[in-house]
Amino acid sequence: MTILSKTTQKFLVSGIPPSNGGVGRLMKMMVPRAQEHGYSIICKRENKSIRRLLDNKNIFLGVKELVERIFNNIVFHIKSSLIKKSIVLILHPQTIGFNTFLKIIKRNTVYFYVMDNSFFCLRSYNIHPITKKECLICVTNPANALKECMPFPVNYQRADNIEYLKTLKGVSQKVFFLAQNKKQKELLDLHFGAGISCTIVGLDTGEVDFQSTKSPFTQLHDTPYDLVYHGVENFAKGIGYFVELAILLPEFSCFLPCSQLIVENILGKKVTEKNIIFKECTWETGLKNAVTSARLVINPSLWSYPIEGALLKSIFYNGNVAVVETEYGFAQEIISESDVLCLPINLSIAAKKVRFFLNDNIDISLNNKTWLKSFLLRTNSDDIFHLMEK
Repeated sequence: MTILSKTTQKFLVSGIPPSNGGVGRLMKMMVPRAQEHGYSIICKRENKSIRRLLDNKNIFLGVKELVERIFNNIVFHIKSSLIKKSIVLILHPQTIGFNTFLKIIKRNTVYFYVMDNSFFCLRSYNIHPITKKECLICVTNPANALKECMPFPVNYQRADNIEYLKTLKGVSQKVFFLAQNKKQKELLDLHFGAGISCTIVGLDTGEVDFQSTKSPFTQLHDTPYDLVYHGVENFAKGIGYFVELAILLPEFSCFLPCSQLIVENILGKKVTEKNIIFKECTWETGLKNAVTSARLVINPSLWSYPIEGALLKSIFYNGNVAVVETEYGFAQEIISESDVLCLPINLSIAAKKVRFFLNDNIDISLNNKTWLKSFLLRTNSDDIFHLMEK
């Protein structure tokens, strides 16, 4: 897509550093590959929790962390703003800073690898603030945002965020968009117009590997959970959906790898049902074991999500997986190719489907793992760098 001269500089710019969560896991995979292809890396540092440091009475370390954050942000923006006449691969513009991102677009050839829906939605995860369902009212016009919609995950001024989205729409013909999947490309085309340059490149976080002939390590619980929620404490990821579904299925054990207090604060109510088990843990400290041994893993994202690493891991480590129906979510692409259990947004109907699945001991794991193997063979993060060098 871009003819490179031997002197053209190349940069990978991200406001999120390599880490163990979300985009950070992708960055772990991409940074070494980008460096192999001659890219210089500009990204922010991984922050420590100032509140946790202060709670532990480490006032000096808390102040030190604050100073280091400020200094790192200044250096990051200076380095990013000085890039000119270069090839720039962008991830997560919200954390880069909108003004910095627009400067980079103006002065360089930019490839925008799209992680979420911040290109049209203030909330990044396009879930309606009241109905908690997939919301598309700002596609084509971000000014349609409801008054309840506030910028996330960075707390920008609402008016500034809307103005940025309008400006991005105006310069979209200068950007090469890299979409993860077909449905995301449809949204990009719908919002910016079918004339934009947009290529589907997939998503490879390196967390699942079918190249190995070994099966994933399994350490079963003495009493595996019937249902396991594979997600985080966020309405858009389906935390509320899962809890309400679990309430309708009192005969089945339902596990969440989350803090009960945090979930109750999100839901605005107490969760007292005996079949719902909360245990705050990470993938490494318990969630992997719960997912591997569950009778059914539920990935109930409600927004127009692209490829989710959690969904791929659920299929890889278990195979008996359920998703929730959306219009533009990634699962809508795979339900015709795989056997994932697709649940309706209507909870009473969803509960009947889950109850039937569990009572009949249905096993859909083999076909789902076969689909995943085929899908992963089509996805390679090196393809992104090869694409930009054409």
